[in-house]
Amino acid sequence: MEGRLYSIQILRFFAAFGVVTAHVAFWTATLPHQSFVHHSQFGVLGVDVFFVISGLVMGRIALFRRPQPVPWDFFRDRWLRIAPIYFLLSIPWVLVAVKQGQRLIDPTVSALLFWLPGTHVAIGSAAVALPFLGVGWTLCFEMLFYCALALFLAAPRGASLVIVIVGTTCAVAFMFVAWPPAAFLGNPMILEFLAGLAIARLTIKPSVVAAITIIGGGVLTAVWGYNWMLDHGHEDVGNGVWIFVSGSVWRRVLIFGPPAVAIVYGTLRLEPWARSRLGGALAYLGDASYCLYLVHVLVIYGLALAWPRLGLSSWTFVVAALAFPISASVVTHEWIEKPLLRALRGKPVGRMVGGAATIDGPAK
Repeated sequence: MEGRLYSIQILRFFAAFGVVTAHVAFWTATLPHQSFVHHSQFGVLGVDVFFVISGLVMGRIALFRRPQPVPWDFFRDRWLRIAPIYFLLSIPWVLVAVKQGQRLIDPTVSALLFWLPGTHVAIGSAAVALPFLGVGWTLCFEMLFYCALALFLAAPRGASLVIVIVGTTCAVAFMFVAWPPAAFLGNPMILEFLAGLAIARLTIKPSVVAAITIIGGGVLTAVWGYNWMLDHGHEDVGNGVWIFVSGSVWRRVLIFGPPAVAIVYGTLRLEPWARSRLGGALAYLGDASYCLYLVHVLVIYGLALAWPRLGLSSWTFVVAALAFPISASVVTHEWIEKPLLRALRGKPVGRMVGGAATIDGPAK
């Protein structure tokens, strides 16, 4: 299954849109006379799906590809793909923080510039340093994964196994020590990337019936797990802050991780049917999914500030807050992201032949 995977691009869009729905539910609860039932943080499952997709894509374009890419070229390309637009879209949030009196000498700056969130957290506390653009905590895990993969690619053949063993040992040890950086470096969320790498090694046979069964089973299992967490008072599953508290993150990985793996694997089995006209349109939205992920919070925030003055219903807000970010993401993708990538790379933004998806469609 070589070349661009339309099915994964489509899944990227739905995963990003799931995160949008979760944040819309959160902001709706802050509006006066809100009528939207605030119970749906379920869309945060999209983040877990993204992490599995990242492992899948990186496995296909780097780890299991022959010949393997040059480590520095691989890391530079991933950094250029993720970082510049992320830093650019973080500027509004930096300005908001400054206006609210936050100093720019702060752990939050390290989280933004050096991809090190949670490194000042006391285990069991919510005092976590996240990037100014809050959803950036997921990109910190992306960058950690890219660094580890680049190191593995750079290692001599005989040293690769040693690196895996030492890295795994350190990561496992970090899970059980009360050292703030360990809340990030040994975070169990990285297991979802490794599951994606495992999927990259599988032979995928197309089957509509099997795909629907696997995807449906994954979604239903995630719904059951999410409701179980709500019933037992664990509403923190959708909160990025709590990803750095050991008990909460294990609940999320165990309940959302397997369904995310099933959804990605099942989606791959729909690849031949994703190559339709409708599939192409949805795959384009998947190309813009990174922009959707980064820009949607700003759009929803602006709508939430303006909405009380307009006197419109919360249901109208919900419709606008779901639709406007998609439009904003397409504009950002075409008018900012693509030109920025062309300028930084010095060449047209093209497809990565032989990979799991286009280079234009990152795992975030």
